[in-house]
Amino acid sequence: MTLNGILSIKRTMLSRTLPYNKEENPEIVPLDELLGIDILPFKMTKLVMLEVAYMAQMLSSYEEATEELRKKLGYEISRTLVRKVAIFVGNLAYQNDLKKALETEKNMVNSIDESKEKIEGELYILVDGAALNTRIQDKNGSTWRENKLGMSFASVNIIKRGLSEKSGNIITKKEYTAFIGSAEEFAKFVYQIAINQGYGKYETTILLGDRSYLD
Repeated sequence: MTLNGILSIKRTMLSRTLPYNKEENPEIVPLDELLGIDILPFKMTKLVMLEVAYMAQMLSSYEEATEELRKKLGYEISRTLVRKVAIFVGNLAYQNDLKKALETEKNMVNSIDESKEKIEGELYILVDGAALNTRIQDKNGSTWRENKLGMSFASVNIIKRGLSEKSGNIITKKEYTAFIGSAEEFAKFVYQIAINQGYGKYETTILLGDRSYLD
């Protein structure tokens, strides 16, 4: 009812039936609650957050990610929100990897069964690092950090694409890990992916890296 009389408004009523309501009278609910995003950050579904984070880490800037999300998926998202989502999802992934790495390190003695016969082949562990400039200063005032990267795979998962050397090989199963911090902490993550790829199960383990990592 308004000063000018009754104003008719047409709208879709979102409802759900409560499990304890025997009369099955529907309850009117907000759209975000019906979609299950009322308790999630950024009012996005989990799938959308993963899509945003994926674009953010694939491209060279948040602005490029914003444009790519608009073109390919039709999402109108600001670069500020893309950055926030990427940081949020990235932190969840890091905390999950850290939890697994700490559990594996704690059970290190039981991680490898020496009684089993070794698989013929090699397990490869590759580690290296690259410097990058950040916005955060350390105690010495430097904003440079080393992004450490690790990769592990087994020789049984290497497939030759052709007879000639130029054809190259394909690694069908491999795992990466990345870390910005000390080499000692990085080693926990490297050990985790090595275990996942079969560390201790193969006849030979080959570790490739420069002197600072091998020490």
